[in-house]
Amino acid sequence: MNRPYLSSLDRLTSLVNRAKEKGLIIKFMGPALEFAPPLIIRKDEIDWAIKILDQVITEEEKAMGL
Repeated sequence: MNRPYLSSLDRLTSLVNRAKEKGLIIKFMGPALEFAPPLIIRKDEIDWAIKILDQVITEEEKAMGL
């Protein structure tokens, strides 16, 4: 679905919601996305989080028609 009309706030909210649907909890502070991983985290868990973030950004770009 092409949604070029959404505001930046709506786009960030969409990214956060898409990530949450995939099991990754993130939030935004102004124009930045914020992660809060546990103090002890394995490399494979970091890789998983980055993979999910990449997926949701790609999905949002497609929704924008990019």
